Amino acid sequence: TELASKLEGLEEVTEESMEALFDQLAEEHGVKKFDYFPISRLAVSGVGGGPDLLPMLATLGKERLLSRINRYLSSKS
Repeated sequence: TELASKLEGLEEVTEESMEALFDQLAEEHGVKKFDYFPISRLAVSGVGGGPDLLPMLATLGKERLLSRINRYLSSKS
């Protein structure tokens, strides 16, 4: 949910902007940014492994990412 909220505020989805977003989330919650990677990957790709996460997120783009994250969240409620 936090990822979707932060993602909505991004102007452009790039590897760098997504890394900064994960850094921000991690700092806010006192965890490592990599703690967000597994669930983020699962939410946007439906699998637990695959290509590097940040390039994949940049390739998918903001609208597709939000759509997939929101679909994942609605399936969990």
